[in-house]
Amino acid sequence: MARMDLEHTFSRLLRAAKHFEKRAPKYQRIERERQALRDAITDAELVLSVTKGGGSESGKRAKLSLVGK
Repeated sequence: MARMDLEHTFSRLLRAAKHFEKRAPKYQRIERERQALRDAITDAELVLSVTKGGGSESGKRAKLSLVGK
């Protein structure tokens, strides 16, 4: 049950971050922060796809190891 709550919360956070990033004005002074948000969104999408999708355990570990890089 807790895993489902965590996935739901994480999915909701990811949707909000993606929506914000798309609609936020593009100012040069905050481009570094926008890029950090894009990187975090990409990592979140990867983690979410691993937790929802199938695949072998070793494949999941390989994908998760990419998140930290």
